[in-house]
Amino acid sequence: FFSSVKETHQAVSAAWDMLTARLGQSHPPSFIVLGLTSNHQVAEAQRMLRRLAPRTAFVGGTTCQGLLVDGHWLAQQSTALALWGVHDPDGWYEVVHVDFESATTEEHEASLVEQAVKEGASRARFELSQRPQLLSPARTYAGSALQAERSSSSPSFVYMTCAPG
Repeated sequence: FFSSVKETHQAVSAAWDMLTARLGQSHPPSFIVLGLTSNHQVAEAQRMLRRLAPRTAFVGGTTCQGLLVDGHWLAQQSTALALWGVHDPDGWYEVVHVDFESATTEEHEASLVEQAVKEGASRARFELSQRPQLLSPARTYAGSALQAERSSSSPSFVYMTCAPG
């Protein structure tokens, strides 16, 4: 869902309203991807998302070339902001940042990604072990916090984005 409104606050609000209308009020997003042109105020968009979805993990990135939303290339607009969200109550999402500027080889980049995946999985296991009320059979390994804490399973999906665009 996107907005071509130039004011960041209004654009986030409009895209959020469309996203939550599609997901339904009883199905809040579990994970959000934010895309916005570089003339938007990134910090303002982050603040808005933290206020609208305080417990939802999100990632984002800027672009100077446009956004692809629902099969439409939004390059003509000089200003665009888009939100993608998924309702997945049995999923667990962690956001980990990696600085690739220090990487000198592809092998080093791969090790940084592997380290980030391990950090995210470790955070998820810790959170689930500390807050058993969040556990569900689909969200844990063998249905208990203790098992989740000891699991070495890999994530089922890794999303990467580069910023700035």
